[in-house]
Amino acid sequence: MSGENIETIGSFHMRHSEEPKTSGELLIRIDERTKILIEDMNSLKMNYVRKEEFQPVRNIVYGMMGLIAVAVVGALIRLVVAQ
Repeated sequence: MSGENIETIGSFHMRHSEEPKTSGELLIRIDERTKILIEDMNSLKMNYVRKEEFQPVRNIVYGMMGLIAVAVVGALIRLVVAQ
């Protein structure tokens, strides 16, 4: 275990020595990392929100922010006019 690092890529932990001893070991490490990255990308493709699903949430949030902005501007105008 001495001289080894634990590297985390995604949810996968890899142990490797500080320096690869041969170019074959380096290629194996690159291949393992590539496979892990491809698996992570495939899982991300399965877990995303489509634009059609996001549109109603966006409309609600924009509407609420618009109401808050109108209330703040109205309160500021009332303060200026009342004085």
